[in-house]
Amino acid sequence: MELNNNITRLCEELKLPTITDQYNEISLIAAKENWNYSQYLEELLRVEFSNKMDRSKSTLTKLAGFPAIKTMEQFDYTFTIGVNSKQIEELASLSFVKKHENIIFLGQPGVGKTHLAIALGYKAVLNRYKVRFTSIMELISDANKAKREKRYDAFLKNISMPSVLIIDEIGYFNMSKEDANHFFQIISYRYEKSSTILTSKFNILTMVTGIWR
Repeated sequence: MELNNNITRLCEELKLPTITDQYNEISLIAAKENWNYSQYLEELLRVEFSNKMDRSKSTLTKLAGFPAIKTMEQFDYTFTIGVNSKQIEELASLSFVKKHENIIFLGQPGVGKTHLAIALGYKAVLNRYKVRFTSIMELISDANKAKREKRYDAFLKNISMPSVLIIDEIGYFNMSKEDANHFFQIISYRYEKSSTILTSKFNILTMVTGIWR
């Protein structure tokens, strides 16, 4: 009993919750199957690591703020004409995240732009990248609020932290000059530091001339 208590205490201090919960059960399996010490240790570390990855992905998914979970496998290429499946598969490799490249999905409402953006974001989360999903209206509202509260620099620093920022529904409301400036500052602040995915029903490149590549 004292040995079990000591193991539990050490695991708690080392922040190994899965081992704390399962070491006794795994010990019984190890004894029954005659594992050696290395096999037993490997299994303990495997279950701890596996559960840690699951917890990390769950946390990152919640922080991303996706309106719904969409995957690449769920996308119907037969429904949306003009989508290059090979190009999408290349994007799904997430090489654009490593290169800090940006993506723009253009098209009429209902063709799957947001689905693809979320699916790429979710794929990034599963690979333990920090992702944030926001609509352009919410983003500009946050920027204006930060400006009023004199914490604009902190806002820009925070918005640059996600490895992937998804800005949805650009072009669905008219931007004021100040709104456009906020958008320019956000894109500029993230340029060559992290990746941004935009969805829009029209070409917005003129709004970010000089910083978008």
